[in-house]
Amino acid sequence: MGYLIENKDFDNILNLLKKDYKIYAPKRFEKRGRYSDTDLIRYDEIKSLKDIVYDEKSDFSPKEVIYPITQALFYFTEDEYRESKVFDKKSY
Repeated sequence: MGYLIENKDFDNILNLLKKDYKIYAPKRFEKRGRYSDTDLIRYDEIKSLKDIVYDEKSDFSPKEVIYPITQALFYFTEDEYRESKVFDKKSY
């Protein structure tokens, strides 16, 4: 069993979901590939259905969105240390 949704209706659904969640999908970044005139396909937050790339494979893992490459866990000074307060409820 499947559903048929028109593009404008899907964009409305995305807008409703974006109130509580961040929506990620493969997205094209023009002229940002390895070579001068190539495009980069990478997972990023999308705003509408037309941002999603279906026909090409990304060179990057979707885990890159969930797990940051670098993250500060603690801040140290001479006398004390404290934990980083970087947590975004919307991403989980």
